[in-house]
Amino acid sequence: MIRQFHPFEFAVYSNEKQNNFEFIFSCLHGDLLNLNLQMNEQEIMLIADGAEAISNAFLKVFGTDHDVVMCWFHMRKNVEKNLYLVEDKALHGDIMNDIETLQLSTNKNIFDIATRLFLKKWKNEDKFLRYFSNEWLNSKNGWFEGLATHVPNKNNASEVTNRVIKDEDILKERLVLSGFTVVLYSIVNKWSKERNPTLINSKKFEHQPLITLSAWTHACNWVKLNKDVVSICNSDTTMYYLPAGEETRITDKEIKRYENCTFNSFGTYKSVYFNIWRVCLSNNPEKWKEATCTCPSFMKNFVCKHTVGISIILKYCKPPPEAKNVTIGTKIKRGRPSKAKIALLIQ
Repeated sequence: MIRQFHPFEFAVYSNEKQNNFEFIFSCLHGDLLNLNLQMNEQEIMLIADGAEAISNAFLKVFGTDHDVVMCWFHMRKNVEKNLYLVEDKALHGDIMNDIETLQLSTNKNIFDIATRLFLKKWKNEDKFLRYFSNEWLNSKNGWFEGLATHVPNKNNASEVTNRVIKDEDILKERLVLSGFTVVLYSIVNKWSKERNPTLINSKKFEHQPLITLSAWTHACNWVKLNKDVVSICNSDTTMYYLPAGEETRITDKEIKRYENCTFNSFGTYKSVYFNIWRVCLSNNPEKWKEATCTCPSFMKNFVCKHTVGISIILKYCKPPPEAKNVTIGTKIKRGRPSKAKIALLIQ
């Protein structure tokens, strides 16, 4: 829930063919069953860079009903390399801006609607659309945020871990298998010690998002704006509709249009769908940290000023005093707030 990477298994293989990855995923699947973690196996998903050997092996072992998240960093990088297919360079920025909008789709239905409108808007760029459709819509299409809630859209953490192993653990040397095996035991031992719960600075397995002082402050300042909030209560949860940006008011007509998802152009989709944020919050006050929001900040960080702000309004939570003392527009300094100074003594 705090986008932290926890490595727990090594695999050494001679090549990157599908049968090798099938063996690795089979071992992983067996280990998860043996650990008896009481987890929902359906929530297991793969985050990868689009290599078909890895994706196909994962789906064969775990089942085709599991999601495969395509790393947004790798996807974007590849798309930028192929923008040469659009002859007019002045359009490159607008196309990438629209693709970034697609990436913020909150669910599969919205993604499908938005991509159809995107293809309609750029229908004259036949070469690029043929590449984009074949590569990123027909096959590796798991690169939008709403594919899975509380799941990172990049595999950068594993890439960084790989770099640390090469730079610090093996010192960029090419070791023989026997020597590398010894190093592996040392690495796993280090990982285990880093996650020892008795240590003060241990890397903990978090199950709820971390609310930083900055998040508390932004939430408090958002509450002070006194924006319209329209709520629709269900049995266990309540939907809260909020005006985005500088807007302070919201109408039932705007909410209905937002929910109906009927757009005749990509521009209309952007103006409607990014003009309202929807917060889904449990009616159980103890579960306020499980709230979700459709705003980009929440999609990227799993917490935002709207989820925390609504919880503050409902008195589900109480912000720390230091979060209330920062005025809107003030940049928060890093670290703890300074303590009160000793008063002068006059004799």
